[in-house]
Amino acid sequence: DTAAATLLLDCAPDATAILSMAAMPGVSLIFEANRRGRVVPNELSIVGFNDIPEALRSDPPLTVIDARNAEKGRIAARMVFNPGRPAAKLLQPHLVVRGSTSPVVAVG
Repeated sequence: DTAAATLLLDCAPDATAILSMAAMPGVSLIFEANRRGRVVPNELSIVGFNDIPEALRSDPPLTVIDARNAEKGRIAARMVFNPGRPAAKLLQPHLVVRGSTSPVVAVG
């Protein structure tokens, strides 16, 4: 994950925001941005997908889109162990705002 974070920040040095499709790469991005002296979130906002314990331990803590995987698992288990007519379930993800994001700043 660190190599990917390094490559991404090398390829997009002027990026002001990055959405990572998993939380661990987001944590690695925060680490690499800090190592380079980029101030998260003032200079670079980072959001990860799915909430993991490491997201709370990054500095600053990673803002995440929580896809509610534990709830998905519980619902799937209930459907397996209580068969019957299939039911559609929609679980809305939710944004968990932490320290790795800030409001957009106007440029120009």
